[in-house]
Amino acid sequence: MRGVTRTAPAGAFGLLLTLALFVAGCGGGTYVFPGLTGPEERTTVPASVAAKPEDFDHGTASRLALLVTSTDSSWLGLAHGLRSIGIPARITRDAGAALAHRVVVLYPADAGEFPPGIDADALRRFVEGGGTLIGIAARGAAMKGVFGYGEVSESQDRLEFHLLPGGQFSDPRELTLPLGKPSRGETKRALRSLLYPDHLARTIATYEDGGAAMILNRLGEGAAIAIGIDIGRMMSVGYNNRDEYIARGYVGEYEPATDVFLRFLAALYAAGEPAAVTLGTVPFGKSISILLTHDIDFQESIANAVAFAQLEKQAGVAGTYFVQTKYVADFYDVAFFNEENLRFLKQIKDLGMEIASHSVSHSHQFAQFPAGTGRETYPEYTPRVIDHQKTVDGSVLGELRVSKFLLDSLLDTDVVSFRPGHLSNPYSLPESLAAAGYAFSSSSTANDSLTHLPFQLTYGRGFDADIPIFEFPVSIEDELIPAIRRLEPALELAWKLKTYGGLCNVLIHTSRLDDEIEFERRFIEATRADGWFSTLGDFGRFWRARNLVELDARRAQDGRMVVHLVAPEGIEGLTLSVPSGWTISRAPAGTEATAPGRVVLPRIEGSVDLIFQTAR
Repeated sequence: MRGVTRTAPAGAFGLLLTLALFVAGCGGGTYVFPGLTGPEERTTVPASVAAKPEDFDHGTASRLALLVTSTDSSWLGLAHGLRSIGIPARITRDAGAALAHRVVVLYPADAGEFPPGIDADALRRFVEGGGTLIGIAARGAAMKGVFGYGEVSESQDRLEFHLLPGGQFSDPRELTLPLGKPSRGETKRALRSLLYPDHLARTIATYEDGGAAMILNRLGEGAAIAIGIDIGRMMSVGYNNRDEYIARGYVGEYEPATDVFLRFLAALYAAGEPAAVTLGTVPFGKSISILLTHDIDFQESIANAVAFAQLEKQAGVAGTYFVQTKYVADFYDVAFFNEENLRFLKQIKDLGMEIASHSVSHSHQFAQFPAGTGRETYPEYTPRVIDHQKTVDGSVLGELRVSKFLLDSLLDTDVVSFRPGHLSNPYSLPESLAAAGYAFSSSSTANDSLTHLPFQLTYGRGFDADIPIFEFPVSIEDELIPAIRRLEPALELAWKLKTYGGLCNVLIHTSRLDDEIEFERRFIEATRADGWFSTLGDFGRFWRARNLVELDARRAQDGRMVVHLVAPEGIEGLTLSVPSGWTISRAPAGTEATAPGRVVLPRIEGSVDLIFQTAR
């Protein structure tokens, strides 16, 4: 984890051992599995292809419409957020198509950026006719009559966004959201914000100085909501691990900034669209997704890890074990990835656990490594950590392809999940993971990502190109403070995530046994009833399939509602949230209504229709 390093043994013996390892590393010090070389094929990173709103422009009028007024915006981050929270959305540049929906997000809501075919009069008629219009970063004189504001002022001095009490949010960290941190010197690090000082609408959020940050204007039968910050930008900043000036903590804390805005949009969608059906975030109708993940990055960690796997097997759950394939002795440790220790990893795999990659070198400098050639092979690839500030002969592709090759070859597995040492996160990591054959990443913290939900990554951790890699950020980790002393705050965080189906990704190192084993045992016992436990790989496959699901609803001639799903990849345990009063009339065998408004599906693939009787 960031800021934490493994230290060499103390005293004269430790000094001699460190010197010996350093000399051995410089002169070779590589453990070689006889006859094993590879991988043979070259890894080629694809070129970046910018996403376009047209790629998402489909679906019926039952969806939320995201009307993109400018492609030079963070619309892709907002699209990823809508997918994460489970809102079916049509993303379009066509104003006429968007205004055929009942709930429309205008992004950005700047009259100076409107594409042809849209004007304030059309938006006013839409709202007066019963539509819900949500203007993100709403500004411009032409929009005054729609959103009800007068003058608008912009600033980067505001640091907090305060929701007024009385809605669905009650936790202090839900009611007060960060926009930035106090400046140091002349450097200002905060999201841009818009103030509505003179308005006729109802204030529903303020800044720390009391000025209006979000307002609601009633027009006719509908409502127009102006949001004074660019929430698409906030989401993109968090998803791309670029949030150093927003997050209130690094790990282990509740940081729902992005999730609050997504839940707010989901509530507006449910209120404004009578046929609003959304995808649940947790499989099989459970309340929280839980990943038990372990980092094996120390010579004593491998043998110890078996005890954790045995505990999980006995508890009926499975964990993910991120293994450092350390075959080069250096400043950090001996070459512990060797034939003798393979027997422990095989035991872990045989117990039903997922084997994942934790890189080769576990270097602090991984984020600064060169991309590499894509031809790095074992045993010729020999990255060496010289000290905490220097690593030589390493590359991003070398770390990815060689570690996966070794684990796949020696453990007869197919590694799909990756976590870098110290969560050191190169900008090229998403596309490099895809090129090297990975599918899932756990390379950031939930606090840094500003979300406790999984999300899709982008090329170069940028703002305009998709990559088919999904991130599962770390919620809780065990370093610095003994794990058992973190049980109460860990459970407190889990209960908060349970309220909206969040992900609790627990990182437990296997370098120590007593405290960590007891922590995990108690954590499993406390969360078993509400939690859906999974390996990262299994949850990742569920999430990837869920991300591809298309959902539309329509009223049939007999008055019943038809929910049409298309699942390109098979998916089991998909949960739907349906409007109050809907009851299942016809559905695939095995479909269950587990709670009012909650429907859990059996395995589906391809096109599926569910029919509901509704109270009219």
